[in-house]
Amino acid sequence: MINFSKGFLDFVGAISKIGKYNLWSYVIITSIASSVIGFLLFGSIYTYGDEMGNFLISLYPFEWGTTFVAKIADWFSRIFMWTLSFFIFKYIIIIILSPVMSLISGKIEKQLTGGISSRFTLIRELVRGLRFNLRNLFKELVFMILLFILSFVPVVGFLSPILLFLMQAYFAGLGVMDYYLERHYTISESIAVGKQNRFYLTGLGSGFMLTILIPFLGIMFAPILGTIAATEYGCQGKSVLV
Repeated sequence: MINFSKGFLDFVGAISKIGKYNLWSYVIITSIASSVIGFLLFGSIYTYGDEMGNFLISLYPFEWGTTFVAKIADWFSRIFMWTLSFFIFKYIIIIILSPVMSLISGKIEKQLTGGISSRFTLIRELVRGLRFNLRNLFKELVFMILLFILSFVPVVGFLSPILLFLMQAYFAGLGVMDYYLERHYTISESIAVGKQNRFYLTGLGSGFMLTILIPFLGIMFAPILGTIAATEYGCQGKSVLV
């Protein structure tokens, strides 16, 4: 729990360090990119939400109760689309912004330690971010399905929403932490580091997830705040492969 609290507090504390590392120009860049991605993704809810609802209604074979079923189908389709969009949005941001976030992480590391271990390469950062986070995405999907099944189990099902959030927070924290880890470890080594620091990353990811929920401001600051906190944690020698 101590490491969880530290991860969350490090994320919150990173707000005051944007100016320290002179990152306000990067906030503008990531804000524009995240806003465009968010507009396109969440805008699809209004485009395809009705179509999904109509498809579900078409599966209903009876005449009676059609109005009620239509309302349920409409609500279900929109909730499903919102949940799916939010899930995908997190990964799209982490992957698409990986070159910029890696550049920011390297800049912070240079200020803290005096140097970085590798040069910035746009293609390499994108490929690494894509491979690493696609692996996390599919693994998270498996856990989501398992937790969805457990949600129907009495007593245990009550905990499933909390476990779902914590699981998503861990993978979000791991994705952000990789902006630092990629300069020091292979993908398999980074995964091992993530497991050793799972409580810290869950706390860090919780801050990331909750911040994204804040309209507009969330997508402006969540990636950079996470990158600052994760890089400082790594440079302190706390995220190491033992």
